[in-house]
Amino acid sequence: LILSSSASQPLSLSVLPADALSAIFQRVADPETLCRLSSLSCTSISVAASSSSFWKPLFLRVWGKGLLSKVEASIAAVQKGEEREVPQWMEEPSRLSSEQQTAVRESHVIWLKRPSLKTAFCILSRLVPSYFNADVDCCCLLLTEGESSLAERAEVVGNFIYFASQPRPNMVNVKHAGTKFLTVAKSDPRMDLSRESRLAYFRNYNLKGMDLMSALRMFLKIGLMPSEASRICRLLWAFAGELHTQNLDCEAEGSDLSKKSGLIPSGGRWVSQVVGIYLCH
Repeated sequence: LILSSSASQPLSLSVLPADALSAIFQRVADPETLCRLSSLSCTSISVAASSSSFWKPLFLRVWGKGLLSKVEASIAAVQKGEEREVPQWMEEPSRLSSEQQTAVRESHVIWLKRPSLKTAFCILSRLVPSYFNADVDCCCLLLTEGESSLAERAEVVGNFIYFASQPRPNMVNVKHAGTKFLTVAKSDPRMDLSRESRLAYFRNYNLKGMDLMSALRMFLKIGLMPSEASRICRLLWAFAGELHTQNLDCEAEGSDLSKKSGLIPSGGRWVSQVVGIYLCH
């Protein structure tokens, strides 16, 4: 594994000291990349990529405070030899499926051998997406258990849907169920959480410096456009608002340019272009 540089010879990561590797890996925001790095035969790289200092912020971002505290307590219990049964955080996502229960038993064996935030992240990536597809409401409760405000709960749900909507090894895709949840109607009791999660979901996209067509292609590559006109409208308002915010330094951070926001004169044109381009293509 090499690091490109201005020097004539590329720099091998394997020769870097631990503190340099840590500084580099701090910038790795993708858990799949960290997993691959941690499985390399080079000891210095694999040890650095397995560090909880990298996995904790990733874990918190995707799975939330509640699951993080449960997993950390479980790690301590396993290390002390006090926990041999399947922990509750692992068992909860499997309660609706016998197939999932088989996955839990297999995951538990791995967990007892290597209790860490990285291992827990990989286990939850295998279990929770299927749980989300089967029961969105219960899964949202599981993800947001430790969050106190609507904004905090929405941030975790939006981040999870973004993470689990992309194709990853050993993980069920939540793209369809996620899009459906993010675009519920105003009459739905989950509307507030859905709306805020929608905004949080689009904050995961790096749209800075992108033109409208490129940004729309990125969204359609990762996300899923619903078939109902009203759901399309909700999703495109949020997408256009984030595109507007990232590129025009809009003062209303995270705005979805809704009709009540007062930003339609400056941001509404973005939505018109987004809708027009999408319908034409």
